[in-house]
Amino acid sequence: MEITTSKDSGGKTLRKSQRNSRTNLTRSSLSPQKTPNLVNETSKPYKLNVDKALDKKRTNCNTEHLQTMMKQNDNFRMYMSTAAYELTKAKLPVILKNYTDNECLAISIHRGLDLTIAEVDTRFCVLNQLKTGKPGNKLKFTINCYHTSTSLLVNGSKLNLFIENILPKIKEAINANCSNLNELNYRIENSIV
Repeated sequence: MEITTSKDSGGKTLRKSQRNSRTNLTRSSLSPQKTPNLVNETSKPYKLNVDKALDKKRTNCNTEHLQTMMKQNDNFRMYMSTAAYELTKAKLPVILKNYTDNECLAISIHRGLDLTIAEVDTRFCVLNQLKTGKPGNKLKFTINCYHTSTSLLVNGSKLNLFIENILPKIKEAINANCSNLNELNYRIENSIV
């Protein structure tokens, strides 16, 4: 599987695999989880359809690891395979922290929870940093991570900071783990029945 870039104008259950799967995708990953106090939580007015979410995860096991697309109004979309998304979701906080520490920026994290308190999305807001070390009010860019569709939407007045500094780190992580991601996608797909 490859990384591609383009421009645009306009009742299943999860069971343990017979193999020793090392995936983070389990029914508990779609269930309520404790989050640190430093993270803001937002309630979504719906209940996650777990079967539909798992179907999307299984389908995305057979897609390219990363496809990027600039949409209208400077909305940068990233579509990923399930394994590549899980890798990105795990690495993104570290990549952002390293970048923001070097650039005197701050991160504000917001988790979207459905009515059953299942985490359905995560939003990273990169802002200016006050002298106190806390986030300011000048938004640079926002990264919206959609857990069920394994995609990211990035936008903001300084979108170029993401494209020039964060995206290459994500691509590097995906390329360095390409064969592992292929195997992980295979295992994830076969563990969702």
